[in-house]
Amino acid sequence: MVNDFGQVTFPPGCGPEQIAVQQTPQFPESKTFTVDKTLWDLLDNDSKAGLILHEVIYQEGIRLGHKDSVDARYFNENLTAKGKLENLFGADYTEFLTRASFLPRVGNLYIRTDDNNLTYYPKGRIRTGTCAGPETEVVLGGNRFRVESEGTLLFYDNGAIYSALTRNGTQFLENGIYLALWASNNDEPIFYENGDVCRGIVTPSTFSVQGQQVTFMRSYDTYFYHNGAVQAGFLSSNYRLQTAQGPRDFSELDFVAFDEDGTATFLGHGETGFSPSPTTYCPW
Repeated sequence: MVNDFGQVTFPPGCGPEQIAVQQTPQFPESKTFTVDKTLWDLLDNDSKAGLILHEVIYQEGIRLGHKDSVDARYFNENLTAKGKLENLFGADYTEFLTRASFLPRVGNLYIRTDDNNLTYYPKGRIRTGTCAGPETEVVLGGNRFRVESEGTLLFYDNGAIYSALTRNGTQFLENGIYLALWASNNDEPIFYENGDVCRGIVTPSTFSVQGQQVTFMRSYDTYFYHNGAVQAGFLSSNYRLQTAQGPRDFSELDFVAFDEDGTATFLGHGETGFSPSPTTYCPW
C-alpha cells in the first residue's frame, strides 16, 4: 500500500485498497501504471474513466514534485464537475492551477506564475512567460534543442515558440547550413511559426549575398528569410552592394536590409545607436 492519499476519513469497518500504482519506468519496456484487475473489474465505466484521469493528472503532479495525490484529486474533482472549469481562461485558469499546485504548460514547457512576464492572448492562450525549468528539450522545425531555465518565452497564438532562450551554441539546420545560435536573456533567438530561424546571433556569420561572400557582425543579430537567405544585418566590413538606385559602398557596422531578390537598402549604423525592431523582420 502506497500511502499517498493524505488525510482521508473512512466509515467504520472500511479501509483503503490500492487499485493502481504508478512509477517512473526504469527501462523502455517497463510499465508506468500497474492496476489490480480484481478491483478494476468491480468499477463501472464512469469510475474507470475517473481512475484513468486521476492517474494521468497525478503523473503530472509527480513531475512537479507532489508528494501525495491530494492536489490531483482536487484538480480531478473540478475538471469533471459540470460548470467548474469550462469557462476559466487565461489568468483565471492559471489562478486555479496555482491553487492546485500545478503550473501552466505550453507544449512541454512549464511556465512560472509568480512573475510579471506572464501575459495572455484574448482567448486565453499564453503569449509570454518565464520558463519554470528545469532546462527543457523541445523540437522545433525538425531541430532538437534545449530551452534554458528561467529564460523568457514568447509564443504565437497557436502555441508555437516565437522566441526562447536557448543553450548557447545550439546548432540549427537552416537551408542545408548548420547555424550555431548564441543569446543572452535580453537577446533571444526568434523563430518563424514553422521553426525556421528568423533572428539570431549566429556562427558562421558569412553568407552568400549578391554573388559574393558577405560577413555580418558576430556580436549583433542577423535576420533571415524562411529559405535561410539573409534578410538584414550589421556588416562586419566594407562592401559594395547593389541597391535599387545602383551600386553603393557600405561601411562596417552599417545595418543593411535585403529584398528577397537580394537588393540592398541602408537603414542605419551601429555606432549611432541604431537598433532595428525585431517585429519588422519577424512579425509577431
